[in-house]
Amino acid sequence: MYRITLQSSTAFFKNDMTITSIQQTYDCPPLSTIYGLISAAVGEKVEPISVGYIFDYKYKTEDYELIIKQLEKSNKQTYMELAKAGRITSRHDVLQGCFGTIPIKREIMVKCKLYLYVEDESIAEAFKMPYYTLLLGRSEDLAFVKEVKKVELKEDCHNITVGKTIIPFQPKLEVFGRLCSMPVYITDEYPRKVTKAGVFMILQNDHQKIRNHNNMFLYDEELKKGVYIHKEK
Repeated sequence: MYRITLQSSTAFFKNDMTITSIQQTYDCPPLSTIYGLISAAVGEKVEPISVGYIFDYKYKTEDYELIIKQLEKSNKQTYMELAKAGRITSRHDVLQGCFGTIPIKREIMVKCKLYLYVEDESIAEAFKMPYYTLLLGRSEDLAFVKEVKKVELKEDCHNITVGKTIIPFQPKLEVFGRLCSMPVYITDEYPRKVTKAGVFMILQNDHQKIRNHNNMFLYDEELKKGVYIHKEK
């Protein structure tokens, strides 16, 4: 198994299941983000594969941001006429004109770290020189690779502490966390659509000590954390 350590100043994983005045973030990336991150490093779509990860951040804050509204059909002709006449000379004209902007309030996680576990050596090597930019959410949430290391995750380890991650929900679990519907696969084309989702438990507390009697978690002895591996299906 290979462990890839990534860091980023900020991260945002939009929780589409919340309907509030604030765009909320998951406290841990969904599998769709992880597969997208791996695909960006490799340079082509990679899914599904067996993968595990632990995600942590220092604190969460809120920020205001301007986003571009969707272009209305009634404004499309006006926009085309302005462009043809050469009257759109800067991005500011577009933002203030046919598109327009709206302010939103967004949750942002700060000082983030992701430990990513993969079995394929070629995927691990790809992170040493990623094909595309690595992101933990939005285009501004740039991530960099701190380390790529071969590690041995131990089996049959009991009375262990688990890392912050997500696991598929099951009726009987030793751990507790927040239940959420999260995307697993999304389309390549824009606007992106979720093609598969699942119900997961987000483990937000990395102080949970479990017996691990069913060997659900492997153990990273260096980090002293249990790691859940999402198996290839």
